[in-house]
Amino acid sequence: MEQPAFGRRLRAVRLAKGLSQAALAAGGMSTGYLSRLESGARPPTPRAVRFLADQLGVPASAFDDTPPPSLSHVLALAVSAQDRSDLAGPLSEAVTGDGGRAEFLRWQALWRLAAVRRDEGERELEHELLVELVALGDRLDTAELRVRARVHLSACLLALDQADAAAARAAEARSLSAALTVADQVPAWHALVLAELGAGRVSEAARYADELRALTERSPAPLVVEALWLAGTARTLLGELAVAGELLGRAIARCDGHADPAQWARLRLAAAAVHLQADQPRAVEAAACLAEAEPIVALAGDDRDKHQLALLRGHLAVAGGQRADPRALPAQVVEQPLVLPPRDRIQFTAMRARVLILSGRAPEGVQLLRELAEQAERARDSTLAARIWRDLATALACTGHEQPSPSADEPD
Repeated sequence: MEQPAFGRRLRAVRLAKGLSQAALAAGGMSTGYLSRLESGARPPTPRAVRFLADQLGVPASAFDDTPPPSLSHVLALAVSAQDRSDLAGPLSEAVTGDGGRAEFLRWQALWRLAAVRRDEGERELEHELLVELVALGDRLDTAELRVRARVHLSACLLALDQADAAAARAAEARSLSAALTVADQVPAWHALVLAELGAGRVSEAARYADELRALTERSPAPLVVEALWLAGTARTLLGELAVAGELLGRAIARCDGHADPAQWARLRLAAAAVHLQADQPRAVEAAACLAEAEPIVALAGDDRDKHQLALLRGHLAVAGGQRADPRALPAQVVEQPLVLPPRDRIQFTAMRARVLILSGRAPEGVQLLRELAEQAERARDSTLAARIWRDLATALACTGHEQPSPSADEPD
């Protein structure tokens, strides 16, 4: 088996099987050696071929250099397919076998393959494809493609909890989009705001969100709503709840629930969060927002929407002073908390701690809140840390327990 044909086929089979290089190499070879095999820099030994075939569950003949279908042929199938679940293998083989002969077609194939991996939840494989997509967009020197690849790479990095890297890619996209249409600029700004929020840099995120609002001021309603929503989210996290409520109210007024019911429901979830975070939680208003959102989330919401709804239901119970059993918290949040982003995970666990305190298990709840506040501080999220310390003091005051003395490192 000669290179580079062997390397092309090996990479295509690996991607079709949904394996990263690290997963394939585990227990038999280094990832560096595997990478050199795939690039064609090293010839395969019989032992390496046997190991890789066993790991992939294929015969050694699978690495023969049989020509894959052309990119144009596979893309025609991909564009017209109703079900994308079976596209990963053919797209991987076509991309690998193309050899860079039709780079614009290759860009399309990589884009679609990355979307398939995202839908499958294979974020590491999606990341690998998007890195290649960014490099290819740079070679093609097409501003729109360079921006769009970086926007998607930023979102992928954020999903992998690499917020600083996500922010760097989003900043590149924003810079590259400056001469493009507003429709191409908005996703880059949107990605930058989300990445800065993910990194705990809430003030920077709020500033970027305000610039996005100015950019979309005369745009169609959906773009205006998205910008207002992001700005409201950032102001909520800064604790500027009056401003956040005003921004979200404007977004709700502009949102067409018939055209985008999922967005309509998510805005009400955001508004409920503002009501519940007030110094005196507005439980009636929050309950009304959640009641409006709940049927839409059940029909059109994704897992994150359902977890957010459950999180807010829990907050509403705590705000109402319910002495609920912590074991009766919404089941979908307890069973799958990692669907929430890191900041929301901390907030959810803080809610559970407050329920523990209200249920008569104050020492356990107090310890948990202390740990969460310290975790938020280590993440450089001073706004969230201060809120958790305040929640601790409020919960203890409501139960008549003595408030703990803050340490030298704790905020006043």
